[in-house]
Amino acid sequence: MASPKNKTAAVVGGGFTGLVAALRLARAGMEVELFERGDALGGLAGDFALQGTHIEKTYHHIFRTDRDILDLAEELGIGKTVMWCNSSLGVYRDGKTWPFMSPLDVLRFKPCSFLSRLRLGLVAYYLQKKSNWQVLAPHLAHEWMRRACGEEAMNAVWGPLLRGKFDRYGETVSMAWLWARIHTRGNSRDSIEKEKLGYFRGGFAVITQTIESELVKMGVKIFKNAPVEALAESGNGIKLKTNGQWKEFDRCVFTGPSPVLAQLLPEDKPELQDYRKKLQSIGYLGAVCLVFVSEQDLGDCYWLNINEPGAAFLVFINHTKMVDRSLYRNKNVYYIGSYRRTRPDHPQHARPAKRDQSQCKPDDPGHFFAPMYVFAFVPMDYGGQ
Repeated sequence: MASPKNKTAAVVGGGFTGLVAALRLARAGMEVELFERGDALGGLAGDFALQGTHIEKTYHHIFRTDRDILDLAEELGIGKTVMWCNSSLGVYRDGKTWPFMSPLDVLRFKPCSFLSRLRLGLVAYYLQKKSNWQVLAPHLAHEWMRRACGEEAMNAVWGPLLRGKFDRYGETVSMAWLWARIHTRGNSRDSIEKEKLGYFRGGFAVITQTIESELVKMGVKIFKNAPVEALAESGNGIKLKTNGQWKEFDRCVFTGPSPVLAQLLPEDKPELQDYRKKLQSIGYLGAVCLVFVSEQDLGDCYWLNINEPGAAFLVFINHTKMVDRSLYRNKNVYYIGSYRRTRPDHPQHARPAKRDQSQCKPDDPGHFFAPMYVFAFVPMDYGGQ
């Protein structure tokens, strides 16, 4: 294998994947250039200034099982900035907030009959302990949970969650996805009732800023507001077009959404058509998120699922019920979030790109963000895609 030294590499995308890819390539001796379409790095963990610190545009935390990011923080020398905070989870249903942290909480959930509550708790416990997710992948989450928990629990708990999270895809999601959510959350607990979630002192911006600083020291060229418009072969390498100019490299790492890569591939290459179709077959969900600050303390839960029929949003996050409000000038910080099928013509996703960056003043009470590509829809045949 040829030595990477003196080779050139382009990294497309300035989220965490792109930043780490650029770091690894630079450490291997390659000359690296990173291209980010927006005006800031960080991707979905991108941040903005708020109340004297930094906070994410969309809500973030770390589970104890998120070893990759925890190991990365240690590698970067910022492991001690991770704070392990007490979490709390609730469900808003029938005009009331129901705690949902312990078996007793589940048994007190009166929107379901007592028998349905028993089934709901037993199924959740089973999925938390089950490690073989592969056997669940061929099953639809909607159907599997309906059979296991019953109609009442499906209507009150899992149905609203799947519809709110996946929009029109809600009834075609693989059970493997739902298993991962329940299993991961269940394994972030100190005990049967206490959940600990991680958060960086100073926000996830500490990772972005630390890697960016390291890349600059290593001579990596970082281009912001530099959307890649096309990719093409160039001899034994590759070239990309950004802001109307072509640049050539020996290698290229693309870290953006699959449908975007499909749009960039050269159309005059028949051998790429099957690959393009595979990339285009992967559906994505976008998010709509409002971040606001208030003197008022609104509720007791960090994470509140809004399971009321006809609700306009999916989740209400009381960020300062997890992270101490003293870090935000003793203000309460909240997120209101929902998900939408990614459609460039959707009014909430068709805004100019700069509307998704914070042009508000750091101390403004509200900030609105609508990222288009947040996560990939996970159907039963996702592995094949």
